[in-house]
Amino acid sequence: MRLEAYKNPSMPFYPLEFLAQIAFLNGEQVKGYMKILCYMYLNGRLKREEMITACGKYDEDVFSLFTEDEKGLFYNEKMEFEIMKREQLKAKKPSSTKGKGSKSKRKSAVHKENQEEPQEEKRTYTENGNVLLTDKEYNKLKDTVGEELDELIERLSLYMLSQDKNYKSHYATLMTWYRRDHPSPTKSYGKLESMCNEDISYLKNNL
Repeated sequence: MRLEAYKNPSMPFYPLEFLAQIAFLNGEQVKGYMKILCYMYLNGRLKREEMITACGKYDEDVFSLFTEDEKGLFYNEKMEFEIMKREQLKAKKPSSTKGKGSKSKRKSAVHKENQEEPQEEKRTYTENGNVLLTDKEYNKLKDTVGEELDELIERLSLYMLSQDKNYKSHYATLMTWYRRDHPSPTKSYGKLESMCNEDISYLKNNL
């Protein structure tokens, strides 16, 4: 049996899903099922012989919990999805900056952050809990958007969920969406004149 060290040693585990899958398995079958999951996490898809080695024997009930591809290799769909998601998140993280000035820049940035006043606490305004706004931001949006605000917030929430996406500033995103959906009849100069200076500065810094 191959045994390789995966870069991320921790394996995602979902108790409710696991208990549902093993509901009709006995103790030995659960042990074999768990061993197969561990080997798959470390090595990827397994051959039938490797599955039998991990399980101790061929067990139709255990094997039925896995998917067999066109090459005869077995895999767990949920596990492969989680590994792919982790790799994608890792790829999105910026690489560390190397160079003589990198440490001093980082120290300067930390010092600057420490000097800034504490930011106002943000609250969620959706059942999904993924759209966050301060009271000040919500009131400013309410003044601009009016009765359509709750619908616009829900729209942003569902979009982020469906696309697995997030934004640096939900206030700036909501304001941009609203102005896009309700364009001024004048040209760009008219749009800028209709915005207050504070909103323009906020959008520039947070989009």
